[in-house]
Amino acid sequence: MSSSDYINANFISNQRYIACQGPTQNTVTDFWRMIWQLKCNTIVMLTDIVENGKMKCMQYWPDEEHTESFGNIEVTHINTSYHSTHIHRRFIISKSGGHQNERWTIDHFYFNKWPDHGIPQHTEYILEFRNAVRFREGTTSSLVVHCSAGVGRTGTYICIDILLNEMLSGEAIDVLACVTKLREERMHMVQKRIQLEFIYDVLVENILTGDYDIDVNNIPKEFSRITETDHSTRVSILEHQFQDVIKQVEVRDTDIALKEGEMEGEYANFNISGVFIDGPSCEREFLVTKSPNENSVLEFLMCMRKRGYLNIVAFDSSEAAPMYLPRTLNETVKIGPYLLELINVEGKDVCIHSVLKVECDNNSRIEEFEINHFQVTIWADGNYPSSAEILKLSDILSAHQNEQFNKKIAVHCRKNFHKSGMLCVIHILKAAITSQSVVNIVRLVRLVKKIEPNIIPDCESYAFVWKVAEYLQNESSLYSNFVQ
Repeated sequence: MSSSDYINANFISNQRYIACQGPTQNTVTDFWRMIWQLKCNTIVMLTDIVENGKMKCMQYWPDEEHTESFGNIEVTHINTSYHSTHIHRRFIISKSGGHQNERWTIDHFYFNKWPDHGIPQHTEYILEFRNAVRFREGTTSSLVVHCSAGVGRTGTYICIDILLNEMLSGEAIDVLACVTKLREERMHMVQKRIQLEFIYDVLVENILTGDYDIDVNNIPKEFSRITETDHSTRVSILEHQFQDVIKQVEVRDTDIALKEGEMEGEYANFNISGVFIDGPSCEREFLVTKSPNENSVLEFLMCMRKRGYLNIVAFDSSEAAPMYLPRTLNETVKIGPYLLELINVEGKDVCIHSVLKVECDNNSRIEEFEINHFQVTIWADGNYPSSAEILKLSDILSAHQNEQFNKKIAVHCRKNFHKSGMLCVIHILKAAITSQSVVNIVRLVRLVKKIEPNIIPDCESYAFVWKVAEYLQNESSLYSNFVQ
């Protein structure tokens, strides 16, 4: 009701936060009235609009570059940016009939990796997301946090934020006391035991990696500092980081397999091993796997088709080109039910871009699709490419992704995911450096090593990640010229 002054929300921790229910059709106008009345400038959204087929929260904002009215409150959606852990939207809020100067910008952060009644898969995700929220402009008003009911995920996030702020200021922390206080201010905050355990896990991860947050402008200076050798131990800080913080990770069981029954008939029982890595464009952006051989190439193609990885990066040498790749234009290769035809080839500085037309005969049903294939030409065994070259490769992939609806990329190499994993790390790191003010390289490398320990296997490869980051930040003008 327009005359009501009640909304399902509570001030938390001396009005530093507002914990509230996700807006619905009946409450969305009241939600925006609350934002206006309390002059809030940041909203954290921890639920998707629909989860498991059930409506959790309405889209309470207009589409990009559109304006929508909620009562007498007008909200204009000015831009959207996509990141590895979240979507950042910016709105302008104003009041119809009010003063022209009475308007301000709202930052809206949607964290897209938190299932209802569950927890994010990795603690690093919530820490990276929190950093994005922390380093926003304007922090004087209450931080609005909501999920669906506004208690489980909302309470867990607020608890984590409070405790990490206390740790930063050097205070002793008490998790259970914090949860108890939250529940005194709003019922049922932190609903599940698994959410309470997650709070502890996040605090441990922050103890290990929180000190490695770094302003992107300071990357060259920091790289110089950590590569200096300690004369007493004869080991550099970079080596200490890798041996003591990065290498000692608990590997998660994230290996995937194409399940039986996903293909029909005689091809129903194949599977392929690999790992998924989330990227800046989408969840499971990368599928990292080994180069297929004659015994596994059919399984490989089946997996690419079934899981939608129709952009493929191959680190095989030109002499050992993938057997699914025709050698000459208009040549075809037949593998099981797949007929692959090479319809276009474009040589680039760092790779060869081929377009394959694929026909799949699956129980007399003919399906056609295209595969974009990038064969890397810059990384000879034993020799790292230059920073400019690996960044150029990443840039080519980014430009291709921007032109495609399907952002997913499969990356394969012959030796233990080393090159494939490195490309994924560089691709993710490049996106972070160019879109964020603060990055944490230690945390990023720890995360991918939890997924697959053979990625960034040694101190030399870890140093290469830093070298590329230094180049990107310190030589940005040279990098731009190289890309052009």
